[in-house]
This record gives sequence, C-alpha cells and structure tokens, in this order.
Amino acid sequence: MVKKKNINTEIEEMVVEMIRFLKKWGLWQNTMILACGNSYTDSGNEDDEFLGLTHVVKQENVDPDEYIDLMENPDEELSQHIFDMTFENGLSDIFRDGTLTLNSEDIENEAWDHILKDISFAKKYIEENFSDVREFLQDVLEVQKTGRRYTMWDPLEYESFEEYKQMNDDDGEGIPVYTLFDNYEEYRGFLQGNISSLEGSPELLSMVSDYLKNDLKQSGKDIEFEKAPAGIMKEFNEIFTKYGLYYEPVYNWMITGREIE
Repeated sequence: MVKKKNINTEIEEMVVEMIRFLKKWGLWQNTMILACGNSYTDSGNEDDEFLGLTHVVKQENVDPDEYIDLMENPDEELSQHIFDMTFENGLSDIFRDGTLTLNSEDIENEAWDHILKDISFAKKYIEENFSDVREFLQDVLEVQKTGRRYTMWDPLEYESFEEYKQMNDDDGEGIPVYTLFDNYEEYRGFLQGNISSLEGSPELLSMVSDYLKNDLKQSGKDIEFEKAPAGIMKEFNEIFTKYGLYYEPVYNWMITGREIE
C-alpha cells in the first residue's frame, strides 16, 4: 500500500516503472502521465532524460484538471490526482475493444520475447508471407548468423549426402537441419506445415524468433492483435496494485487512479 507520508516518493517510483513498461511495449508515444503535480510525456528526443529513462520530459506544476474533466460527474470527483494517464495509442484500443496494434520498430526485446513465445504468431506470419513452410525455413537458415552453416539434406529425399550435394548448391560443410529437432519425425512435420514442430527444437525456434523480430523491425510494419496479449494488461494492472492503487477509465483514452481502501 502507498503510505501517505511517502506518497510522492512512491508514486514517482511508479511513474518510472510505468514508463519502462510503456516503452517496452512501444506504447510510450502519445502518452501523458500526471502525478504529484507534474506531467511526464514523450519528448521524441533521446537526449531528454528522467531518472535514467530517455525520451521523457518532466514538467512541474501541472494542473490535472486541464486534462481530466471532473465535470463528467459533478457529484463525485473522478480523479484524486494520485496517478492519471491520457493516451492516444494501442492502450486506447485495449480499453475500447480489446484489440491492439503495435509498431514493430518501437517494441523492445523483452516484449518481443513474450510475443514470440506464441507459436501461432509465427504460423500467421508464415502463412501471410511465404508460399510454404519449407520456403520460410530455407530463408531463415540463409539469413541467420549462427556461426554454423546448416544444410537442408533430407534423408528421405536423397539417398546420400553426396547425392544431396550434387543436386544442390552446397559445399557440404554443414549440419543437416533435421538434427535441430528431437527426432526426424518432428522435422518432417515442420516441412509439411506443422508449425508446432518448432517446439521440438529450442535452437531452431530461437532462430525463427530472431528472424521474425529482425524482419518486422526493419520493415516497420504494424503488428495487429485481434486480442491483446494477456501479458500486457496483467503487467499493467500489477503496477497499480503494487503501489496500492486501482484505476478507473474516464474515457477509452484516459484513466485515473484511486487508492485501494
């Protein structure tokens, strides 16, 4: 619980934690936090820094009533002005209809790790961008810098590795990619379109994840979720609970914090 005598100090810690969370998910842009009589916004300039966080501008002596309209309910103050937020980004979508759109360039690695744990994300990407799974796998192996060169030698397709080398542009100095799986059956399943076979090879799954992350970041594509990943709102809610607060939506682009009684 937030203690009255330390509320400003603890709420400022909450501001820092919230900004880190928002930056991780690429949601800091177009966000304003109002707390302890100050506002915190994205400056768009990495030279601006607040307690070790870049792209943050702190403005003192800001009146939250300029942003949180108390006249919506004149009989009850909507805001105690402990911790208020306005946002015009993916958070608005979550509060409106549960969907989420993120810009791939803005997401930090920790958030990528969470997104790419879901095999269905990779499956959707492959279906939308490649003619088949084998084409995707070959592309992954060509661009990943793993320190080792893998071959696509398939023992059921070629009688020997020598025959494979004769039929393919391959110097023969490589590791058959099927060895990345726990068993050959999982490898065949992957080539036939069974994306879940990735789970049988942590090394290949890591390679695929790096490929997806790098490709999407370089393309600057938006990533659309019909349902926002559960981890986002879970972490968001836990930040409020940690500091003894809960929040109420004022609009779908504005929330205000209250103390838990």
